[in-house]
Amino acid sequence: MLGLAGNSRLVVKLAPEMRKAKRSSKRTGQRARVFADFAYRTRKSWSAKRRVIGKAEWTQGAANPRFIVTNIHAAKRIGALPL
Repeated sequence: MLGLAGNSRLVVKLAPEMRKAKRSSKRTGQRARVFADFAYRTRKSWSAKRRVIGKAEWTQGAANPRFIVTNIHAAKRIGALPL
């Protein structure tokens, strides 16, 4: 697994989870994290789609999205959170 720099396309894919994290944080007053995984391919540098894990975190009143790319396929039944 490798860290993946965020970009506008990745942030859009993670938007539903970010909304959930924001709602949870506002409700509890605590930091909130929601995880998701999805297929992603760069427009130029990757030859194929890869599995990306996104962490939608809302902390101190602000969004803090993070991304990693992995070669562990979703079919192996390993969820985003454990990764």
